[in-house]
Formats: sequence, structure tokens, C-alpha cells
Amino acid sequence: MIRITAPSGRSVLAKVVDECDSADGCANNIVDGSDGVWAALGWISILMKCTLLGPWLRYPYG
Repeated sequence: MIRITAPSGRSVLAKVVDECDSADGCANNIVDGSDGVWAALGWISILMKCTLLGPWLRYPYG
């Protein structure tokens, strides 16, 4: 589990699931989330998800 915190201070605990292709892998530092994760953070726009995620991702959690 990781905790993702938005600039507003809202945060959500999210389960980490590896969905990368075993042959090609994923790019480094890529994190995606379900619509429920983004809604819990108050982020509605897909564009905002791409722009704002990086600096506010805090891991590991536990």
C-alpha cells in the first residue's frame, strides 16, 4: 500500500498492483490510479492527474 497526498492535504491509501508487460516492462517512475483514487484526492481532470501526481506521491507507506 502507498499513501498518495494531494497539494490540498487530502490523501488516500492505495493498493499497488503491477500491470506492466513482463517482456517490455513499464517506464520508470510511472504510477497510475483508479478513478476512485483520483476522486478521493479531489482530482477530476485526466490532465491534472498527469501533471500533478509526481511531487505528491509519498512511498512506501506502512
